[in-house]
Amino acid sequence: MNSAKAELLEVRKLCLKIYQLYREKESLLGITRNIKSDEKVQTSTGSGGLEATVLERDRIQKEIDKAMSLYISERQQIIDRIHQTDKEEYIQVLYKRYIEGKSFEAIKREMHYEVSYLRKLHVKALNAYIKIMR
Repeated sequence: MNSAKAELLEVRKLCLKIYQLYREKESLLGITRNIKSDEKVQTSTGSGGLEATVLERDRIQKEIDKAMSLYISERQQIIDRIHQTDKEEYIQVLYKRYIEGKSFEAIKREMHYEVSYLRKLHVKALNAYIKIMR
């Protein structure tokens, strides 16, 4: 069951990675703006700081693009597997929990089930997902 859960959680991990890379890129954009402002005041012609920052920003953008491509592919594969489970309730629980990243409390409000029942349903849904993984 842990391998199924790990696979399902991979989508959220990729999403988090993309978010963090995006934040890093935004941080570098701020640095770039500051460097450009500082250079207008300075008399030297060197822009090594700016060039290095721009190169790093470009490297991060390539990493974001690569991670996005992987995220889209992995997400779709997992959604397809979720939809192969044999009950609509399983599909809803797995999709809401792993694709939408919702807590059992949030799922409870949407599906109108008790959390204890949702946890049992979640285990059954994971077992159904494991059968599909094989």
